[in-house]
Amino acid sequence: MTNLTRNHSERGAALVVCLLIMAVLALLGAAMLANSVLELHIGGNQRESKVNFYTADGAARFQVTRLSSPNDPMGNVADVDTPNQELVPSGTEPADANMAHWAVAAATANYPSYHYRVVYLRKGNPPKGYSASTFAGFFYQVDCLGQDAGVSLISMKIGPK
Repeated sequence: MTNLTRNHSERGAALVVCLLIMAVLALLGAAMLANSVLELHIGGNQRESKVNFYTADGAARFQVTRLSSPNDPMGNVADVDTPNQELVPSGTEPADANMAHWAVAAATANYPSYHYRVVYLRKGNPPKGYSASTFAGFFYQVDCLGQDAGVSLISMKIGPK
């Protein structure tokens, strides 16, 4: 029969090893939690950036469609031979002095507010298929700014000379 004797110098070593493993796992969990929080912030910022960009893009496209409407004063320029006219709709107040030629579209329940500006650029030839003696192309630049995003479009309106 063999006599098993305990080595008294190893008493409690399993407890120390378990505590060290638990401490390492706790640090790993804390690092993963911090990483998750960071990823949530990045995702939120990306979402907000996309909302601002698409708001500015949609607003610019909306303003371009307003230019095509014969009843909307934004598309009617008093002197078509004078280039680079800034068109600001009547009754709009600039948000600040740096944006004196920008109109503000108020926020709605689903969309944030944005600034926009329409500039009549010049009169030019109409596209193919239109008589150059009867019709002209009128070029506009539409700029829209969301919170942190901006979109600029060039549009042409076709009309009689």
